[in-house]
Amino acid sequence: NETSLIHRSNTDLANVLGNLLNRTLAMSHRFFEGKVEAGSAPEPEDLKLMELADKTIRVYEEKMDAYRVSEAIEAVMELAKASNKYIDETQPWLLGREESKHDRLRRVLYTLTENLRILAILLTPFIPDTAEEIFRQLQTEVRDYETIKTYGQLEQDLVVGKGVPLFERLDELEEKEEPVEEKEMPKEVFKPTITYDDFAKLDMRVGEILSCDDHPKADKLYILKVRIGNSERQIVSGLKDNYSKEELVGKKAIVLCNLAPRNLRGQISNGMVLAEVAGDEVKILEAVLPSGTEIS
Repeated sequence: NETSLIHRSNTDLANVLGNLLNRTLAMSHRFFEGKVEAGSAPEPEDLKLMELADKTIRVYEEKMDAYRVSEAIEAVMELAKASNKYIDETQPWLLGREESKHDRLRRVLYTLTENLRILAILLTPFIPDTAEEIFRQLQTEVRDYETIKTYGQLEQDLVVGKGVPLFERLDELEEKEEPVEEKEMPKEVFKPTITYDDFAKLDMRVGEILSCDDHPKADKLYILKVRIGNSERQIVSGLKDNYSKEELVGKKAIVLCNLAPRNLRGQISNGMVLAEVAGDEVKILEAVLPSGTEIS
């Protein structure tokens, strides 16, 4: 329905696909004036993503043949998420600092650009205008479906365009109700003011959720293993009513790192995953920058 489509636009499309396109084009222009070249031979992490792209195409075709459209779209968006994760793993901004690693950087950016081309082709039946905009920003004319059957079909002299936002966030639909008399809204009540020094004591960083298990002694708690930079820690979190384990694994979220450890039903929690809370609705504060990035 329309509400679920808007939710998908705000989450998967804007946060995942739009972010992937913007990051890829920005780095291509920053380091190579937009030129896309194959660079060095693929390394294991490149081959892993290329294999996922091939698998995604097979799954996509199977789901479409079975009229399971939502599952076909989900498979496509998993490839987009994996491509964003690939950026974090290969860290192209670091490769760009050393001339000797520029061939490796070319390979990374080529792989990302090719994945974006494949994603646009797979999404064309569902969001044709958006797919066309991706093609326009990539400035590629290789758009036929059959071209994705063999990985690496970008033009040899391709120069990508400069990225512009792919999506605007849409307002969530509200149920239509009969007009009612407007009432004066209660004033918002804020917590007591703190000083800047108090705020500076908070150590908030990007953390990646590596695993999620049920708490053995609490029905509403998860035990998360979270990577923050080069370290890992256990955090006990009350997200069970709002997220499945599969939804949490792989997400990056804002973590309060220097919260005093707490024993929650026999499990030590070292930190807190921050979230928005409105009544029973809880949404973690998702992040896009690499694990360990400081928040200020």
